[in-house]
Amino acid sequence: KTRDTLEALPEILQRAILKHRSHQKKRSLEVKKHLEGHRRKFKKVLGKVENIGRQLQDLQKTTTNPETKPEAETTSTMEHFNKQITMLKEFVGKLLKRNE
Repeated sequence: KTRDTLEALPEILQRAILKHRSHQKKRSLEVKKHLEGHRRKFKKVLGKVENIGRQLQDLQKTTTNPETKPEAETTSTMEHFNKQITMLKEFVGKLLKRNE
C-alpha cells in the first residue's frame, strides 16, 4: 500500500507543478492586461494635462502683454496654476513610468 502511494507520488507532484505554473501564467496575463488599461488611461490624462498646460501658457502670454497690465492677483493665480500643472505632469509621468 505504501509502495503504490510512493510510486504515484512523482506523477502527482508533476501534475501539481504544472497546474501551479499554468495558474501563475494565467494570473500574470490578467495583471498585464489590467496594467495596460491603466497605462492607456495615464497616457490619456498626461495628454490632457499637457494640453491644459499649453493653453495656460498661451493665456499667460496674453495677460503679460505690455499693452495690457494684468492685476497682481491674476499673475499670481496664473503662476499658481502653472505650478500645479507642472506638478501634475510630473506625478502622472512617474505613475506611467512605474507601471511600465
